[in-house]
Amino acid sequence: SSGINAEYGAFRRSYPISKYLSVTMVTVGIVMATLASAEEKKREESEEGYGRWLVGMGMLIYSLFASSVMGVFQERLFAKFGRDVKGEALFYSHFLGLPNFIFQWSALIASVGEFSASPPLEMVPGVPRLWALLVLNVALQNAGLKGVYWLLSEWSSLAVTMVTTVRKFISLLLSIYLFSNPFTPSHWIGSVLVMVGSGLFAIPEKQKEEKTE
Repeated sequence: SSGINAEYGAFRRSYPISKYLSVTMVTVGIVMATLASAEEKKREESEEGYGRWLVGMGMLIYSLFASSVMGVFQERLFAKFGRDVKGEALFYSHFLGLPNFIFQWSALIASVGEFSASPPLEMVPGVPRLWALLVLNVALQNAGLKGVYWLLSEWSSLAVTMVTTVRKFISLLLSIYLFSNPFTPSHWIGSVLVMVGSGLFAIPEKQKEEKTE
């Protein structure tokens, strides 16, 4: 829903009712699954642990709104300078944020020591496990971000916001599975809403008109 509001505020762009319905279904599904996880965390965790979880969820919600606004700016960027600047935009959006790590230099130095002291990989002797996982994470993040910027250069910011939002929801489901958290009926209902809403959003309007005829 933040993507639709951001696009309307920037471009006065409107969508068919089916798009509003699909976005609403995805939003309601994510909210239901998040609230269900919150209830489980509140029962299982201490007050301090639950507070940290709330902070993390707040940061995730903020990132969704921020990515919607950033998508609008990026769509304007590609409209003005062409699609070939996506690599340059990706570089500067990360390079300009590097100076902020100066304020975290002590934590970074401590992390370097912890990573170097981690057990070595079994497949590659002599390579600390945490450094290998960090390199793998950076490579996967690079591939994912390149895909997002490619989508932004080809599709509307709303479509990209939907893709990234569904990806975050899948991450939530994976965390539930990997950490053996209970999958409640609210999670099932939320998952169905997200899947149906995503499918409805992906159906082209012409195709739907032909079906109704």
